[in-house]
Amino acid sequence: MEYIDSLALLVSVYIVSLVSPGPNFIIVTNTSMTVSRAAGSLRVSDLPSHP
Repeated sequence: MEYIDSLALLVSVYIVSLVSPGPNFIIVTNTSMTVSRAAGSLRVSDLPSHP
């Protein structure tokens, strides 16, 4: 039964990591809210497409 508990913990951590927004989302949202929508759109082009 111990492996089921470990598996349930692993799956729950994986699901939480899928749902949570990444740092790029936070940067773009912050720029859009504090500066302007256009600046947020330009910020998207500054971010790398692959980590």
